[in-house]
Amino acid sequence: MKKINFILSLITLLSISIISCSQGEKYDCENVLKERLYSSHMSKGLHKDSLKRDQEILMECGNLDSVDAKLFSGPFMYLILVDLHNKERKAGKITYKRGLEIISEFKKEWKDEYKLSYTATSAQMELENIKVNLADFERIRPKLIDLGMEKDIEPFKTFLEKNRKNWTYGEAMKAFFEAQKQNN
Repeated sequence: MKKINFILSLITLLSISIISCSQGEKYDCENVLKERLYSSHMSKGLHKDSLKRDQEILMECGNLDSVDAKLFSGPFMYLILVDLHNKERKAGKITYKRGLEIISEFKKEWKDEYKLSYTATSAQMELENIKVNLADFERIRPKLIDLGMEKDIEPFKTFLEKNRKNWTYGEAMKAFFEAQKQNN
């Protein structure tokens, strides 16, 4: 149950997270990575806009793939930046390069959790826009397992059979878990 709650929380966070990669604006990454994080210039602490700008630069200059970009966006990225800010602000070492090092360290230190999160995020990204087609359900099954739904696959399939709507898998999973909450 804890694993399902973790996965549901992760999916919820990822669903509401906004990937803030800049559209059209390009940074001179070679030089910008040497600069201090924009949020580290704030005298009264972190601000949402400064964190957003830092996130954009880290995403673009960190060569993160689309799954990492989604995984390290929004609240999750803010936690990393706040931790970095709190640990290193006084030392004056808060550069974009150091921010990317922190992400790399996180991936190594929390390898199992990162792998689980990466796999779940990848599966969620793949499924969220695919239209439900019960004829292809067995092909989708491994992705549902990647999302941590192994115990819920058959109830989910039954739910889909009873509720034949023009849903994507993302919409169907949301409706399924909402129905599960109401039944409990």
